[in-house]
Amino acid sequence: MSKKTIKENWRIIFEAFGLVAVIASLLLVAFEIRQNNELMGAQDRYNRLTALTSNLESIFSNTNLAEVITKDPNQITESEEVALRMYHLQTNYIREWTFLELPAEELPIELWRFSFQNSERRNSWQETKNQFDREFVKFVEEQIIGQ
Repeated sequence: MSKKTIKENWRIIFEAFGLVAVIASLLLVAFEIRQNNELMGAQDRYNRLTALTSNLESIFSNTNLAEVITKDPNQITESEEVALRMYHLQTNYIREWTFLELPAEELPIELWRFSFQNSERRNSWQETKNQFDREFVKFVEEQIIGQ
């Protein structure tokens, strides 16, 4: 074999190793992206759980709020009405986030419909709905309140 042929063979071998290294690097990057997506999904689920549980915790830890939620609307004081409206607003922000993040089949539509049977919640919604995403408002109006 000539020196030229030997050099050519080594060049081909090094190119093959380079190609294998590039493929291995791409596979590693794909694995890392997949792992990162799984971690981000877990973080999103945790954030949703935290938001929902903090909302519920505010009712359990604040007996006044729990009483206001179940109180006859005609018996609510002005300060209780403010607390109730803030609670409804917080709940609607959680619902908006849930609507924007989850597939339609995972939304708790029946639970949302049940909660909107309350006239105070519907009134609060009418007063604050312009703060929310248009698609979310359309969904609530057509699929939740309108049903």
